[in-house]
Amino acid sequence: EDPADFDGRAHRAYNVLPAALLVNFQAVNFRFIPDTVGNRLRVLAEPWPAQLALENNMRLTRERCRGGWASNVGMRALQKAGKETVVFSGAYDAACGEHDMFRVVSESVPYIHGVFRALWMEMGGRIEGKVREATVPDGARLIAAIASPPLADVIRSVNKYSNNVMTRQLLLTLGAQQDTPPGTTQKGIAAVRTWMKQRGLDFPELVLENGAGLSRRERISARHLGELLLVGYASPSMPEFLSSFPVSGLDGTMRHRLAGTPLEGRVHLKTGSINNVRASAGYVLDRLNRRMVVVVLHNHPQADSAAADALQDAVMDWVYRRPE
Repeated sequence: EDPADFDGRAHRAYNVLPAALLVNFQAVNFRFIPDTVGNRLRVLAEPWPAQLALENNMRLTRERCRGGWASNVGMRALQKAGKETVVFSGAYDAACGEHDMFRVVSESVPYIHGVFRALWMEMGGRIEGKVREATVPDGARLIAAIASPPLADVIRSVNKYSNNVMTRQLLLTLGAQQDTPPGTTQKGIAAVRTWMKQRGLDFPELVLENGAGLSRRERISARHLGELLLVGYASPSMPEFLSSFPVSGLDGTMRHRLAGTPLEGRVHLKTGSINNVRASAGYVLDRLNRRMVVVVLHNHPQADSAAADALQDAVMDWVYRRPE
């Protein structure tokens, strides 16, 4: 039915098409709530796509919270009884309190359809038919449009919280604007390389695959990443760029690191990790108030461990304390 005719009654919707490439970062927020009275762990999900099922096999323990609240939480996504099912297993210490876990559990198209379907049914409607992907036809009528936040706000969300899906969306947008819609990863990478060429940046070892760094193929040297940070600092947009970085001991992915040390509030650092890789790149304000570029690319079987963080923190501390 025509959305313009909607008056609060239950309407029927057919062949719902995704109106956007991204809904809720394509993620589900699983909230873990210890129930010590009932001796169980409650697991709530928001949003919860209609096509998914949740199976909670978690045990609630009364141990002291050790090794991180999620260290003994197991999660699997599988097909069960013909339905996509998320299964939680393992143990959870009640002393850890309530926590959130954000996970992508479905492909984008079924996720969008499932969330829309769940919300529509929650409001009393019903949906018949299936979702389909298609090119917007000529003459299509625009129903609604939402303007994007300013780029400075987008970059802040991307860097402060290491939001990979937003980063990939940004790469697609660059490709669409510098070339022609629709945006593609290849067009986005071409836009990045054009920007670099215009600034005389020649990084022969650079490999870009998806724009977010979640890749085993992507490559850049520490020296060239440092050079890129120097270019960013010399840019007219430097204040916005620098303020997008997590700040040691205060916010983003650095809110707990270096807290209570002389480096609290003096390090603007973008962090990143995948299995066996830990990376940090940003700016350190040393004890003489000189701002230094620091890059650490850590590749090792134990790189994604507390020891790797400690090593990188020690590098930051050395930069802060080094003599004139």
